[in-house]
Amino acid sequence: MPLPVSPLARPLPPLPPIAGCDWAPRGRHPLPGPHDLVFAEFPVGTTVAGVFTRNVCPGAPIDWCGRRSRAAARALVVNAGNANVFTGRAGAEAAKPPPSPPPASSAAR
Repeated sequence: MPLPVSPLARPLPPLPPIAGCDWAPRGRHPLPGPHDLVFAEFPVGTTVAGVFTRNVCPGAPIDWCGRRSRAAARALVVNAGNANVFTGRAGAEAAKPPPSPPPASSAAR
């Protein structure tokens, strides 16, 4: 059941394409409806900026992103849904990226 729209809401203008960016909106649930997750892939050499919370209890994903905000970025994930990120040590472990696969050796070719 759709929620009522505020009489103060204004429609968003169409966003122009961004050269080199590949956007993929997705829904995280099996129900039909608006997308609540967006993945954007950026070309090599893309410059990015971030704005982070000053909350004294930021979640592990926010800490992880904040520590890497000056690193090269190749992708952006936006979660527009509700997320419980104050998960302590378990959340910090879950926010770690998986280990990189070893480089392919020339012997495997």
